[in-house]
Amino acid sequence: MNGPADLKDKKVGNWMGGNEFEILALFDKYKLDPNKDLNFAKQGFTMDQFLGGELDAASAMTYNEYQVVLESGIPATDLNVIDMNAEGVAMLEDNLFANKDWLQDNKETAAKFVKASLKGWKDAIDNKEAAVDIVMKQTEEGSTSRDHQLKMMGEVAKLVFPEEFDAAKLGYIDDALFKQTADIALKFGVIKKAADLKAAYTNEIVDIAMK
Repeated sequence: MNGPADLKDKKVGNWMGGNEFEILALFDKYKLDPNKDLNFAKQGFTMDQFLGGELDAASAMTYNEYQVVLESGIPATDLNVIDMNAEGVAMLEDNLFANKDWLQDNKETAAKFVKASLKGWKDAIDNKEAAVDIVMKQTEEGSTSRDHQLKMMGEVAKLVFPEEFDAAKLGYIDDALFKQTADIALKFGVIKKAADLKAAYTNEIVDIAMK
């Protein structure tokens, strides 16, 4: 398998529960009917099905499941990775949500929270070892390893601060990516009517936090 078009007649896994819409958008882009052209299956929260050959393609986060596959002994050169961003079907995740009425009266409080959150991300990226130490102190013995957590922290850092990313834009919603997310959500029934982009999100709180 070299690319998305080769998913035809394959068994493709996803966690579902809201994670499937990027994959459905990918299928749609390549004119693949998930009910006829391939077997679209529910994937567990491990990579056991993929490693055991039950899935031809599996969903994976770059910072976690992909690392699990590499740690299993499979070299990156043996894997075909489909990047949802490169395919133009990625959706924004891990957003902060607030009640609109509350936010109107509590902008400074929200800005303090955002400011502290961004500082936490910056500190974790600047001192990955210390960040992982904090995590490991709160982790049940045997549930993960420090090495895996360090790899995850390194990969998450790449997502928070991609190469050549303008640090001044940290925390801001990208207009084009939000519209892409909203368009996919509408197409696949997550929302019933087109999103009012001006009402759906704001960068005002980040602006206040950055002052």
